[in-house]
Amino acid sequence: MSERKEYKDLYKTILEIGKTKINSGISYNELCQTLSEKSFIIDGCSSLAIRKFFCDNFYHIPQENIPEPNPKNLSTHHCTCNFVMIDDACLYLEKLNELEHLKEDGKNTRRLANWAIAIGVISAFIGNWPDWHTYIKEKFYNTTPQAELKGNLIHLKTQEIPIYTTDTIHLDSLH
Repeated sequence: MSERKEYKDLYKTILEIGKTKINSGISYNELCQTLSEKSFIIDGCSSLAIRKFFCDNFYHIPQENIPEPNPKNLSTHHCTCNFVMIDDACLYLEKLNELEHLKEDGKNTRRLANWAIAIGVISAFIGNWPDWHTYIKEKFYNTTPQAELKGNLIHLKTQEIPIYTTDTIHLDSLH
């Protein structure tokens, strides 16, 4: 037997098995055998949980000489009776499958959104790529007229002359 399987998908697996047997039905013993083949280990509390879930989600017409199926008598009185899935269980299985598809679609959408953001950032950076020679010249050597104007403004400000606009300053108007 292979490695012990997580019980995470146990109930969904039971419903999937029941869906494949919707025409002929499935007995509790056959269900346990199929689960064992799928590497589920059925013992102790897991056996009780499976019996309870089986009784809640599967149905068979009761016989006069056998009591109603319940988790206590399922493995003794109804072990070979064929049960079929009830309608709510079928709908629940469909919802589970739909949720899995939605999760996968959500993951794909998130990946696509991340790629779109990355492409947008790269495009913005490349689209506004500066002329590095001009940028370095302006930034580090202060050779632009704006840098000279800033230098004059700083000098004028230290002389405590009020300056009202920074767009253009005519030095002739200050005398």
